[in-house]
Amino acid sequence: MIKFFSTGYFDRYILVLVIALVIWVPGLFISAEYIRPAVPSSLNIAILLNEFSGLLWVTAFLLLLLTAFVVNKAAAESGFVSKLSTLIMLFYILLMSVFTDNMINNPIIICNFILILAIISLLNIPNKNNSIPAVFNASFLIGLASLFYSPLIFLVVFVWNVVLIHRVATWRTFVIPLIGISLPYAFLATWYFYTGVLLMMMDSYKEAFSPGFNLIYPEKFVEMLIFGIVALLIIVSVFRVISKLNEKNINLRRNMILITNLIVVLLVIQILFAESLILVTVLAIPASILMGSWLGSIIRQKWWNLLMSILLVLIVINSYIPVFNNLLMSI
Repeated sequence: MIKFFSTGYFDRYILVLVIALVIWVPGLFISAEYIRPAVPSSLNIAILLNEFSGLLWVTAFLLLLLTAFVVNKAAAESGFVSKLSTLIMLFYILLMSVFTDNMINNPIIICNFILILAIISLLNIPNKNNSIPAVFNASFLIGLASLFYSPLIFLVVFVWNVVLIHRVATWRTFVIPLIGISLPYAFLATWYFYTGVLLMMMDSYKEAFSPGFNLIYPEKFVEMLIFGIVALLIIVSVFRVISKLNEKNINLRRNMILITNLIVVLLVIQILFAESLILVTVLAIPASILMGSWLGSIIRQKWWNLLMSILLVLIVINSYIPVFNNLLMSI
């Protein structure tokens, strides 16, 4: 499985599409009311589309595929995997599909599409003569993503970390991220003031930025197994990538450190703020890149192939459990 998707022939893309369809098709037949994410979010397109479940499914699915393709392409161009690999594309789709509750209503689907554009800007800093536009663009995009999941605003720490990693630290490269991230909020605050809801929304943001330290974990048996396998793969991938950093060229080594730091920062944000299990999918971009980079480079893949096959089967089973439950209730 790993070796098969380490190549980029056209049939690999078709098979990834088929796998995504098999996992996501049950979402068309689950008639559950929309459940708002536990962490307050200022914007959520899913709320607007909730009355049109088919349109919501199509929008979420297409955005998932587009983000998976962009993540895979960005990782290949940055040297994380071979340029023909489709492994990261597959991993991203699997990681975004591990939980069935609120899967198509997940605001992280929108966030991750915006975040990968920001990450691409940061990965390309070594290729720029002037790093300030790249830092500003990435910061603005992160601010935009945080409109859908507010705690992402704390990724400003990650941007500062990138500035230090790429050794472009000046007072401007530390101030620019603050300006870029706050700019979407300035526009939003202007709109809230115009519509007379500014004070109410300020209270909402105060709640969103208050750490909760909530212990979240899957309650369904199948999701526990999936969560355990995914956690194992991510942990092993992080440590294996770190252990081989010295073998990489300088730009790839810096980008590896960048992605590793991103997953750490996002994990801290999740520990502090996440009150809904589905929001853990915000780790999907760095996790899929690290997993693809490591698993695509190992020689002995037998047991990891077996583990990935089990993970795929469990995710497919988990996606169809709500459909079977609905059928049983209707009988």
